[in-house]
Amino acid sequence: MAGSGKSFLSLLKAVKLVEDPAAKVMVLRLSYPMLKDLISASKQIYPHFGGIYKAQQRTWVFKNGAEIDFKAMPKDLLEVQGWERTTYIVDEAAEFKLEDILAIFSRLRSATYKGKMSMLLTCNPNKTSYLLDFVQFALDAEGIPLPGTENKIRYFCVQNSRVKWADTEEELYTKYGNGLKLGVEFVPMKFKFTPMLCYDNKVLMKADPGYPGRLLSQPRVNQLRLLYGSWYAAVHGSSMVTEDMFEIVDFAPINPISKVRGWDLAASIPNEANNFKCDHTAGVLMSKDAFGNFYIEDVVRFQKQIDGVLKGIKDTAWSDGLDIMQILPKDPGQAGVVANKFYTTWLAEHGVSTRTDGVSATANKATRFGPFASVAANKSVKLVNGPWIREWLDEVCFFSGARGETDDQADATSTAFNQLSRQCVIPVFSIPSNFTQPSPIPTI
Repeated sequence: MAGSGKSFLSLLKAVKLVEDPAAKVMVLRLSYPMLKDLISASKQIYPHFGGIYKAQQRTWVFKNGAEIDFKAMPKDLLEVQGWERTTYIVDEAAEFKLEDILAIFSRLRSATYKGKMSMLLTCNPNKTSYLLDFVQFALDAEGIPLPGTENKIRYFCVQNSRVKWADTEEELYTKYGNGLKLGVEFVPMKFKFTPMLCYDNKVLMKADPGYPGRLLSQPRVNQLRLLYGSWYAAVHGSSMVTEDMFEIVDFAPINPISKVRGWDLAASIPNEANNFKCDHTAGVLMSKDAFGNFYIEDVVRFQKQIDGVLKGIKDTAWSDGLDIMQILPKDPGQAGVVANKFYTTWLAEHGVSTRTDGVSATANKATRFGPFASVAANKSVKLVNGPWIREWLDEVCFFSGARGETDDQADATSTAFNQLSRQCVIPVFSIPSNFTQPSPIPTI
């Protein structure tokens, strides 16, 4: 968490490791400019232990031959194949991709190192990071680390680029050993989660006792992440909408000029093959009144295979009323055309009217969401009070269009809004009875 001193402590850990002359430690960041502060901090530490800094190589060499070097993650993962290190320290690991971490992990090797080869990952909580899967076991309902779970050992293996977890080595082998020789062909690996708060940084607390107070002055979401260590709190800083843009109302308009439900489709269920993570099918019911206001009246979400998706849309449409148009997306290419025809035909046979979203599915997700975000910023989007609101806000108020974000509800919202926004609203008005205007024809 912010102010915990995690980066500084990781540099100190490296000093302990280089007592072994065969130690080769690598400190990694995503880019070279990001290494500047770490290298600067290392210059305050390593000379006291006999380290000599070679600026051109960004490497510390110690009297016994051990080394600590600083590198940026290459864009081409093939470049890491030549690496051979005994320890990797990945600073701000949530900025990396899982495939980056797995590629680096495979480069832990040495024929002479006597200690345990390891990888140390430091990060701030990040709701969308692959690391959430690593620490999920230790979190409460708000995503805050549970007392008593710190430093608990869990076991994992990597199969088909997926991380498999268990609480014991025996459980891991039973689930994923597949008859391989334990300890030779199948080697369980250990993971330990150590949460740290700014209060754990005694040096900081002594030098700057007001630091926690400044974190408390931050918006609630930043308090949860940076002060309490919540992994579920979403960062809204780069999002396209924020919660304060939306008014929660008790009722939808009685006579809307139009109402539709927009869909984002997914045909999958959580299972071991997808690491129990997959997209939702999401449907957003939205209406528009005569004054140009938009109302989100209901949101549904489910994870089902294609037959379940079809039934889910049908049941939802019947609940909405068969006069409500269901708006379906169409993915690019011939496969998208075929899928769209299949959905529309099946639903038509079951009495459900559909229309295809006119905004190209090839458009950037942020581009599709942009018009809705603009209207929301003008306070023209209302939320009709319901149990769906919290989940919807948690997603769309994080959504920025970046790769890897959860975007099912955001996409469905775009689909509904883009359909309604095509309908022009001409305000109803009347001429006052006492209104007069001189005739433009001159009197003779």
